[in-house]
Amino acid sequence: MVSREPRLSVMMRCSSVVFLFLAQCSTGARILAVFHTFSMSHFAVFEPLVLQLISRGHEVVLVSGYPLSAPSNKYEHIDIMEAKQKFNGSWSLGSFPEIPTAFQNVLAIIGKQIEENENVFRLGRVQDLINSERKFDLVIVEQFTSDVFYSFATKFNAPLITFSSCPPMPWAMDHYGAPAGLAFSPNLFSGFTHNMGLTQRTLNVLQSV
Repeated sequence: MVSREPRLSVMMRCSSVVFLFLAQCSTGARILAVFHTFSMSHFAVFEPLVLQLISRGHEVVLVSGYPLSAPSNKYEHIDIMEAKQKFNGSWSLGSFPEIPTAFQNVLAIIGKQIEENENVFRLGRVQDLINSERKFDLVIVEQFTSDVFYSFATKFNAPLITFSSCPPMPWAMDHYGAPAGLAFSPNLFSGFTHNMGLTQRTLNVLQSV
């Protein structure tokens, strides 16, 4: 009777060689992560995600005002903090004395964000990224008060994932094909609960549009 052990031994050795070859050929994804809000409390939510991606072998280009707390040769930091320092705060709630406070808050936040966004895109290092021929497998962008950074996904022809550190902005759910029911779902700026009367529902809709 012919023993099967030598044959099995050869098969196991061949399988090991194939496995090692595939392991050498496998590579992580190249990911562009854009977290544009100049707030450490926001970045503290995003940082664990980036660190986990790096630990799993992915290469990350991080566009943010803050570097990672743990250095790694698997990531590149494009610092945009200079854009915040250039912002001179020309918007004031006093510019809208006839508008209810709830609407002032929305206008002030959006106005500040527009100017900061413009400053970010003016930075030389950001322009270098935009004008580069880099390739990315995925773009992750913070979903907060502006959507202009979603354009990086179009520029690099890569899938887009949005990530938020707070409840979604009033307009955000429309992007996902799941618009909020404004009659019973209060927006982030309203301060209302789900138990809204007619006046509160009306204000909730006006704030959202």
